[in-house]
Amino acid sequence: MTTGNIFKYGCTLALLAACISPATAQDAAAPACTAEAAAAPVCRGEITKPAELMKPVKVQEGLYALRCQGVVPGAMEPYPATAAGTVGKRTGGCSSVVNGNLMGRNLDFVMNNTPYALVWTERGADHYASLGMAFYSPGVMPAINGEDPGDFADPVKMKDPAVIATVPSLMLDGVNEKGVACSTLMADAMDGKMTDRGTNPGAPELGYFQVCRYVLDHAGTAREGAELLKKVNLVNKAPGVLLHWMISDGKETLVVEMHDDQVHVTDKHRVVTNYLLTKPEYTLHPYGIERADYLVKHLAEATTADKMQELMGRVRYSKSYRSDTEPFWWSEHYGMHEDKDFNLYTPHDNPDFQAYLKLLLEAAQTATPADNPYALWDTSYNAVYDTAQKILHVTMHEKFGEYFKARL
Repeated sequence: MTTGNIFKYGCTLALLAACISPATAQDAAAPACTAEAAAAPVCRGEITKPAELMKPVKVQEGLYALRCQGVVPGAMEPYPATAAGTVGKRTGGCSSVVNGNLMGRNLDFVMNNTPYALVWTERGADHYASLGMAFYSPGVMPAINGEDPGDFADPVKMKDPAVIATVPSLMLDGVNEKGVACSTLMADAMDGKMTDRGTNPGAPELGYFQVCRYVLDHAGTAREGAELLKKVNLVNKAPGVLLHWMISDGKETLVVEMHDDQVHVTDKHRVVTNYLLTKPEYTLHPYGIERADYLVKHLAEATTADKMQELMGRVRYSKSYRSDTEPFWWSEHYGMHEDKDFNLYTPHDNPDFQAYLKLLLEAAQTATPADNPYALWDTSYNAVYDTAQKILHVTMHEKFGEYFKARL
């Protein structure tokens, strides 16, 4: 990785190792990158673009830096079908919020041994330059299928050109040179009212996990991004998973959802978690409602990137699933198992529900998430995008209070 202008805002030489040597990055004492209050999050260093195209550079465990020239639509990753029994089971969550030019998002997922890549996409004749986070796909589908990911998430495979080639197309969030940011989140449609036939048959096909990549490549505004998604044929090729997206450009924020084989867009929300906003009756077991309510109440506090990061830290997944969280965020557990039929309308004092909560609270004491069928894992990363400056702050694996910085 080049080291040219790696430090900004007064970072000391101790941070150089954070962007070059992963081992040193783990041990280095990292001073604050700004002269603000001591309580402000700590910058581990500024990550710059790798010098070589499609040659991942390891930043730290679970995070790579990657530069590409663009994504050929025909080469986008095909999605294997997920098992029918996975519908309604928790695979992940996520929260995303917008306050002015700032978009914050937590990527919550069931497995955290999957490497993620910070991807710079160079401007091309037919697409904009962008910067964002992508996932390493081979470990994802086995997890959705309820299988042991085993060596699917082996970081060694990040050296395999065939694997690396799939990464740029699978963007989970990002910002482009026009200041358009996009984030991908799960939605939980328990009755199966998902788009699986396509929203616009006959138009060019786009899979759910390709939406963010497509928006970053082609949208000059948030509204343009939403309109572009209406013109393609969005197809859910992983029917056990329903996604929705937040798109913002600092002036307008839109949420795009699919149901009844149509694209639905709303501009009424600045907070998205894990239930449908355009047709909530399709989400009988909504989870994330406490996170959403908390974020709505406190969003105005997130006036800087540091404050946005701190806010997202308050709704991280490990906090959601811990038994000592007050109040206990019970919606995180609704509908997790097929033998439970509790939903948003179940009275909180329902004896069966209270017995279920007791079971969850006891299970939450399990130290290792993999051994606990009643609990999900944690926040894989937190990303805060400044759409005006085209800067990303990224915190890996719930290490809230410290972050890496990258800029487009």
